[in-house]
Amino acid sequence: MRKLASVVLVTACLSVALMSCGEDDGTGVEVTGTLEVMTLTVGDTLDPDGYPLNLDGATSGTMEVNDVVTFSDLAVGSHSVELSDVAVNCRVEASNPQTVTVDAGPPAHAVFPVICRAALFDRIAFACNRDGNWEIYVMDPDGSNPVNLTDNLARDWYPAWSPDGTRIAFMSDRDGNSEIYVIDPDGSNLVRLTNHGAWDDSPAWSPDGTRIAFQTDRDGNREIYVMDADGSNLNR
Repeated sequence: MRKLASVVLVTACLSVALMSCGEDDGTGVEVTGTLEVMTLTVGDTLDPDGYPLNLDGATSGTMEVNDVVTFSDLAVGSHSVELSDVAVNCRVEASNPQTVTVDAGPPAHAVFPVICRAALFDRIAFACNRDGNWEIYVMDPDGSNPVNLTDNLARDWYPAWSPDGTRIAFMSDRDGNSEIYVIDPDGSNLVRLTNHGAWDDSPAWSPDGTRIAFQTDRDGNREIYVMDADGSNLNR
């Protein structure tokens, strides 16, 4: 009985040791697979340095803006893939990082579509009532080429450039009370970020462009609130 117990104990320890080394094909050879990582970048002012690629938390080289990198002989199972140091005027249009399951069959794939927009730091945004009501304009630094971005019968004030120069936040009373909006520097892609019966004004971006601070009287007196750049996660 004592000898049988020893055999069982040794077998259990051997099983644990094999599992800790990864899966095998039953002959003691570890099973591996292949992962292909792809970047697809479109837009303007593409990142000239490409993107550092991190595999399972460790940097594994740099990918070009449109590139394919193949990892062979990866242990089967889940792996984390991430692009880092993406330029401030570019945005990854997918989960980043991504979790990918590698097996012994066909290669697994992780695709990172990236959109870049030209940063327009060479223009000045301002509010003006030159057409009879307040609008948001942009112009060249010497005052030439003014362009009306909002062109609305409502009053639009307090423009604020995003840190990457791709969006302008401002306040407008076009829905009957003052709300915070964002717009592209060419006047397209207007989005309302707040939707409340209070008076929201004076937007200001965080240095990394992920948050917007503003004033509001929604709780009965003037307070400072912050929210994500898409209007979510509002906090007083």
